[in-house]
This record gives sequence, C-alpha cells and structure tokens, in this order.
Amino acid sequence: MGSKIVALVAGCSIFGLAGGGQAWAQDASPANSAPTDAGARADQYGYDSQDIVVTARKREESLSKVPVAVSAFSGAKLEETGIKSALDIGNFTPGLRVAQSLQADSSAVFTLRGQAASEIQLTFDQPVGVYVDGVNYPRVYGLSAAFFDLDRIEVLKGPQGTLYGRNTTGGAINLVSKNADYDGEHGYIFAELGNHASRRVNGAMNVELVDDKLAARIAFQNWTRDGYGTSRITGQDVGGNKNQTYIRGSLQFDPTSNLSIGLKADVLRIRENGPLLTPRFYLPMTNADQQVAIDLGLDPTLPASITAARAALQDAVNRGTADFFTSDINDKQFDDLDAVSVGLTIAYDISDAVSIKSISGFRRFKNDRQMDLDGTRFNLLLYGADSPGPNYFPPYALVKDRLFTQELNLTGEAGPLTWLVGGFVSDEKGDDSSTNNLWADQIRVVQGNPYTINQTHVIDIINRSWSIFTQNDVRLSDRITLTGGLRYNRETKGLTQLNNRFAPSTGLYQCNTTSTAVVTDPMQCAVTRRATFEGWSWLASISNQITDDVLLYAKISQGFKGGGFDTRPIAPPFQPEKAREIEVGMKGRLLDGLLRTNIAAYTTRYSNKQETAIVPVGNVNTVLTTNAARARIRGFEADVTLQPAQGLSLGGTVAYLDGKYNSYPTALNRLNQVVDASGEHFPNPPWTYTLNARYQFFAPNARIAMQADWSWAAGARPTPRLVDQALPVALVDELVRSDVGLLNLRLDYTIESADVTIALFATNALNKKYQILGSTRAGGGGPQLAVTREPRMFGISFRKSFGGE
Repeated sequence: MGSKIVALVAGCSIFGLAGGGQAWAQDASPANSAPTDAGARADQYGYDSQDIVVTARKREESLSKVPVAVSAFSGAKLEETGIKSALDIGNFTPGLRVAQSLQADSSAVFTLRGQAASEIQLTFDQPVGVYVDGVNYPRVYGLSAAFFDLDRIEVLKGPQGTLYGRNTTGGAINLVSKNADYDGEHGYIFAELGNHASRRVNGAMNVELVDDKLAARIAFQNWTRDGYGTSRITGQDVGGNKNQTYIRGSLQFDPTSNLSIGLKADVLRIRENGPLLTPRFYLPMTNADQQVAIDLGLDPTLPASITAARAALQDAVNRGTADFFTSDINDKQFDDLDAVSVGLTIAYDISDAVSIKSISGFRRFKNDRQMDLDGTRFNLLLYGADSPGPNYFPPYALVKDRLFTQELNLTGEAGPLTWLVGGFVSDEKGDDSSTNNLWADQIRVVQGNPYTINQTHVIDIINRSWSIFTQNDVRLSDRITLTGGLRYNRETKGLTQLNNRFAPSTGLYQCNTTSTAVVTDPMQCAVTRRATFEGWSWLASISNQITDDVLLYAKISQGFKGGGFDTRPIAPPFQPEKAREIEVGMKGRLLDGLLRTNIAAYTTRYSNKQETAIVPVGNVNTVLTTNAARARIRGFEADVTLQPAQGLSLGGTVAYLDGKYNSYPTALNRLNQVVDASGEHFPNPPWTYTLNARYQFFAPNARIAMQADWSWAAGARPTPRLVDQALPVALVDELVRSDVGLLNLRLDYTIESADVTIALFATNALNKKYQILGSTRAGGGGPQLAVTREPRMFGISFRKSFGGE
C-alpha cells in the first residue's frame, strides 16, 4: 500500500508535465488494443448506441427508461462538445439558458423552462436546484470552475420537489464527478492554449490502494486567461478573464461487500476582474449631471456646467457604442472567491432488497468583489467602494456562507413495489454586505445632504429547513408503472439588517431601516427579522414501455420555492411560490438505436409567483420582491440524434416556451406605480434551437473527428412596464429582442496507440459581437449599460490518457 500512496502523490506531478508516450505503461489486453482493421475500428469508435446511466430518481437507471424529462451528458460527450463551464451547457440543453450573474461574475444564473433566479443573495432561493455529487448547492458561486473530470451532467426539467426538495420548481442540475475506482492506476493530463493568453491545465490520477477495498483519485485544474476587454482609464483587462485553481480529491472505501463509503472534497480559489460594461444611452438625471460637472471641475449650480456634463456623458455613450471591447471603467474591479466543499456518502445494504444511504455535505465560501457599475470615467456608482466607516464593516462587497446538509434515505423492493422514504435537513449561516459610493461628497453638499456612502449590511443570515419524503413505483405489468411521491418541507429564515448611509464629513450614520435616525454607531440601525414557511410537494405519473425501445409517460407534479426577505428595503417577507405542472413525453430508440428521440410537452401553473423589480425609491434604485397572483407557462422540447451513415452523427434540439401572467393586478412599473400586468408575457425567448454534427473517420493508427455545434435564440420580449420608454426602440431591440446564433467548431486527432488526442477548437467561430442589457442608473436616468459577451475564442489542446482511461 505504501508504494501505491507514493504513486498517487507522484501522480500529482503530471499536471505540470507534458507527459510522453512512454511515461506510462499501456494496457496490452485485446480489449484495449487498437484494432488493425479499419472497419473494426469504425465499429469500435462509431456511433454510441448505449444509453447513459443516470441517477435522476436517486437510483441508477438507463436514460431512455426514466419517465422524466432529462438531458444528460456523459464525460466523453462533454469533451467532444468542449463544455468547460456552466455557461456552455445551456447551448446544448433544450429549455435551459445560463448566464453569468452581474452581481458576482463567479456565479451563474440558470433559467429552466422560463424560471430564472431573480437574485443571488443569501436570502433568496433559486428555482433551479444544483447538486454536486449528491450534495445541494443553494449558492452556485464558483460552480463553473468544477466542469472538468466529470462522469456526467444531468439536467432534470420541471418540478422535482419530491426527491430534490424545495426550490426546484424549474428543475434540477446534477454534476457528478468521477469516483475513485478499483481499476488500477490510470488517469490523464490535459493542456490547452488559446487566444487572450488562455492557459488551461488539468488532469487526474487514480490509484487502487488496497485491492477492491480502498482507492483514491485526485484531480486538478488551473485556468488563466486575459479578459477580452480593457479599461481605457485603468488599463485593467475585464470581461471573461480567468484565474482559477481547483483541486478535487476522492476516496472510495468498501470494507465489506455490503458497505460503501465515498468521500469527496475540493478547494477552489478564484481571482478575476468582473464583467465588461459599456454605456449605450444616457437619460438626463440631475444627480448624475451635477456629479459629472464636479468631476470636470465645474460649478454644478450653473446651467452651462450641466450642458457640458451631458455632453461628456454623451461622449461616453458614443465611445461605448463604437467599441464594445473598450470600457471607461475608472476603478479597479475584482471578484475573489475562496471555497471549500466536502461530501460524504455512505451506503449500506441491509439485505438483498433493502438499502440505506446517508449523504452529508459541507460547503464554506467567501466572495469579495468590487465593480464600477456606471461604466464611465466619472464617479457615479462604485459597487463595493472603499468604506470610511468603522473597520468591522468590509470596504467592499462581501458574501460569507457556511452550509451543512444531511440526507438519509431508505430504499427497497417488495414484489411489484419499489419504494423510497427519507429525510433531509440543512443549516446555512452567512453575511451579505456591500458598500456603494453613490455620489461624491460635493454633490450631497450641493443638495444639502452630507450622506454619500450607502452601506447594505445583512449579517447573521440563518436559513434552516427540514423535510420528509417518499417516492414509490408500482409495476402494474411488465410494461406499465405507476409512480407516486410526497414531500413536506418546513423552513425558518432570519437576518439582521444594518442598512445605512455614511457621511465622511461628520462620521455619522443615517439609518435606512425602519428608522431614519442619525446615529454614531451603525449597530443602532439594526433590524432583526424572522419568518417560517412550509409547503408540500407531490408527484403522480404513469409510464408505458410500449416496446423495448419506446417509452410513453404522463405526470403531474407540484413543487414550491421558499419565501424570504429583501435585503435592501425593509419590507414584509415574500411568501413561497407554488408550481404545478402537467407533462407528457416520449423517449425512443428507433432504427436499431440509430435514431434517438426525447420529446416532452408541458403546462406549468403558478400561484404566489415571486417577482423582483428594480424600482426607484428617492434618488436610488432598490429591489423589491412581491408575490404575483397567478401565472402559467406552456412549452415543448425535443432532443433528437441520428446516425445516417457510419461515423456520422447528427443531432438537434428545439424548445418553445410561452409564459404569461393570468392575474397580476398589483404589479409595479419602473416608476414605482401599481399597474395591472394581467396578460403580460414573460420576457424569455419563445424559440431556441441547436444543431450539431460530428463525423469521424480513420487514418493509419489515428482517428479524426470533426464537430460543429450551432445554437440560436430569438424573440425575447422585454417587459414593457420595466423598460424605460425614453430608451430608443432600436436599442431595446438590439439588447433584448435580437436573434443570437453562435457556432462552435472542433477538430480532434487521436493517436490510438499512444492514447493521445490533439484538438483545435473555436467557440463563437463567426465572431458574433453582441451585448445584453446590463443595469440602469437610479430613477430611470443616467447611463444605461450593456454587457459585452464573449467574442471568438480559439485554441489547441492536448490530452494524454494512461492506464486505459
């Protein structure tokens, strides 16, 4: 065992080496030998007619046999398509869209079947549950860095509340990393070079420490890349820059034939620079005009100074419009994340028919960030500004979070019944604070208000929940199965808010909570709130395996998303929302497995739907979340793969979505006025589709594969009541309604005898230059911002496998 531990430790050095073909012994068994006949090689490396095994229902099943709408990607498929971050999977999954959060560049925002996260704050729950190796991640800070050395990704669509708990009204995403195994010493090294100085290195090493009893695996990734944009003012590269280091370890222990213990732990460090923002339009605003006049050294009380200020701001807009990739950000941006995660899974077979499983999870992270959110060379809004307040408040935006989860479930079979019962608890504590420099001292003095620094301090956040659940299958015949499930959830949430504004000239604080008192200690502004929520989730479905290759199913399910608190205004807690969905679907493997189909149609109805709007309160924007009365979404999804000829695989997906409010009589528009939004449609693009093609053929001792992937979305509809009517229609069309089509290309050259693959790749190969709507300034005025998305990225990669991996 000692020598194997040495081998595992020594294997870590592979991440810094360009290992040669003789560095590792090759398995010479016939199963792993390269076939000599081209036709035999074509059969071996042709279209994969085997189903991926998924655990969407918390047990291993063939994807084509699961009566749930699931998109799944094997580890090999992830490599072929070049998926390396959370943003990429949305390009290949019908009904799923993924974007980076503007509040934290290291976080992702998932929209599944029209349901999107409105906030990433610790007091808000997301409608799409994220699970990593069976452990729930309610906060997905740093998730994109985990997209390497994965066994598979599963995207479950529709309410998943029975098995996955609250906050899965849109669906759930499972990331499953590769486990340590007993197949001896094996692994890989990978290196990638790309434009914008991209350098990505990763790899893994697996060692069997005790025969069939104990194994370990360690995986590592380091990714650095310059941003694709630059600030004219600071010279800092911004937009998509990478500086990530991720280490994941896995330990598998099977002391007896009926006891399995799996331990996984990871450490993540990110040091990045935030998004690339440019102003696209300027709406006159008194505060902004006066502040710019001061920045120009002019008297803000003179009309000529205001005229000059508006001209300067219009110039900033012209610069942003002319060049999407150069910004006037005048403060250093950063987005720093440190995270540690641990997951422990213990499975014990009580008998041949009954098993018990425990899944324990722990995650802790800290995120510090600072962003220039006006996008100009002027001092209008710095998110995470240096704070002149007491030193126990952070001088930047800071999120700290600690989460513990525990699930215990018991499964078994009794005749035609397959049953599962379980329980779940979670305990989360954290702080979520920020300091925003809204305007400089002078402008507040001009207006007779000395308070210039806005501080949002939300501390002692507590989110606790527990639930009990069951889901059971009854086989009525060899073909027909009924499924029923039920879950009860109860959660308690609490926080303490210290929102205030600080005056550097006096050292005093003005409370922004339930009081507007002027105090010497911001703790005197503290307001503590608590609330308890509860809800039921349930599922009923019937499936009919009408042939060995065709499955039909229908299901109705209900889930709920937890209530919570707004952290900026002091407002009553918003209540949980409920989603009830009816879905019918078909899964087929036709033409001897050469044609695969995965089709689903659904209708989802909501009650108490949570809605978040950015509205002006005084002369600053604030966020207010309320419960809309009723809403519904109708949609259709299809995923088809075909092998029309040997070595050629064609695929495509299409998704249609139509969401609207059936009744929303108390909606807020951006002027903070109550309007009737009944009948209003959701802003999601109604149509999205993808096309992909892969062709592979053989040369002497080599396999060559070419792949192209196209994704397209169109017809997004901005919500009229939340769009400033002063914005030009053409600009709204460009930033919100525009069609976006992206092409990815890849060429693989595999030297079979050396287990080496060299690949050339390009994402956004047509170099589509586009932006999406970012943020707007207070009260509907000021700079209107857009976020520049990733341009063409290209490069070359090298992968060396050893030990048969």
